[in-house]
Amino acid sequence: MYLDDGLGVHDDKELCTQMAIQVLKDIISSGFVNEKSLWTLIKNPTFLGTTIYTDKGGFTIPDNRIDKIMSTISDIDLCLTKNGNVFVRKVASLVRQIISTSPVIGNIVFLMIKHLSIDINSVHSWNSYIHLSVDSIDQINFWRFNLHEANVKPFKTDVSLQTIVYSDASNTGYGGYIVENPYNIAHGTWLESEVSTSSTWKELTAVKNVFLSLLNFLSGKNVKWFTDNQNVVSIVSKGSTKSVLQKLALDIFSTCITHNVNIDMVWIPRTENERADYLSRIIDLDDWAIFEFVF
Repeated sequence: MYLDDGLGVHDDKELCTQMAIQVLKDIISSGFVNEKSLWTLIKNPTFLGTTIYTDKGGFTIPDNRIDKIMSTISDIDLCLTKNGNVFVRKVASLVRQIISTSPVIGNIVFLMIKHLSIDINSVHSWNSYIHLSVDSIDQINFWRFNLHEANVKPFKTDVSLQTIVYSDASNTGYGGYIVENPYNIAHGTWLESEVSTSSTWKELTAVKNVFLSLLNFLSGKNVKWFTDNQNVVSIVSKGSTKSVLQKLALDIFSTCITHNVNIDMVWIPRTENERADYLSRIIDLDDWAIFEFVF
């Protein structure tokens, strides 16, 4: 049996020392061998590849791991400059390194590696070279310029400004509303070219359009967003391998960044989303327009 990955903390140095001594005694008296443990007190330990700043109240990825990611990006740049393609293992290594930062960076990690993953999965052998797509190069540049700034996560999240939103999509349109103020609603109908699109595209577009419509009320807030489509919850958080859905996810993410909005997507059964479903089915028979050339 192995005991691993344990961490003890206390805001009082003397009590923390007593805790450490007691835990060590318990481990030894239970018959375990103490081989790798660290029993001296540290204010800012590195634990499971993450540095914990107890004085600042946050987590970061250690500098050596950030430097390794930047070095891998430089290697990829060099290969692309010389040959126009890159060894697939090198790209896969970059993706793995970026994913490992998710405990600190968050779900944006999964959102901003999707095109790289698509390029990796397009080859049939790990010994292949690949020509990266424009979208993949854009994602590499995203990490090049934003990794250092994103490398911080506070211990606590302020939920005092939380707002609740429901959205839904039907075959005819979309709708959504803010719970705190039932008069803050959004509604729209699909264009003829959009009617035949997938239900996931409709639901994801509903989130985007309702978000943009209610932006004045959501800016600067933490938003808990309810939808009855499980795919939407995953795509908003982690992106999609389908380019059209990935673009919608990036549009939502970009709006969040620009207007300081944090969205927590939550799935609910259709039976608990009746009002948004009703709004999505409204058809405005008086919604007329003239042709553009006439205007």
